[in-house]
Amino acid sequence: MQWKTYRIKPGDSLSQIARMFDTDVALLQEVNSMRGSNIQAGDTLKIPGDGDGDVVDTSSSSSTEAPSAQGYLVRKGDSLYGIAGKFNVSVKDIVTWNSLDPRAHLKPGQKLKLYPKGV
Repeated sequence: MQWKTYRIKPGDSLSQIARMFDTDVALLQEVNSMRGSNIQAGDTLKIPGDGDGDVVDTSSSSSTEAPSAQGYLVRKGDSLYGIAGKFNVSVKDIVTWNSLDPRAHLKPGQKLKLYPKGV
């Protein structure tokens, strides 16, 4: 079997990537020596395929660079919804990027990683 590599983008999940390439999460975990399903934007995964090992870029952008993270310090009164709106990202993205419990309250002084679109 031949392998391609895929550069993980902010907001990607292992199950999304498996669906995108018509493969199983368990196979991706096995070939990439992963124990769980946590992935990090900018990292690469081996993907089963008939390619020559090139990095697969499924975005419409011609850039293959991972977006740069921007730090955000939570202030009193901030909410995931409000922060998402300010930075043009989804609440789900913020939760994924920062391994947050979406039901938990944000705390003033808490640091978040954001990958705003267009930065």
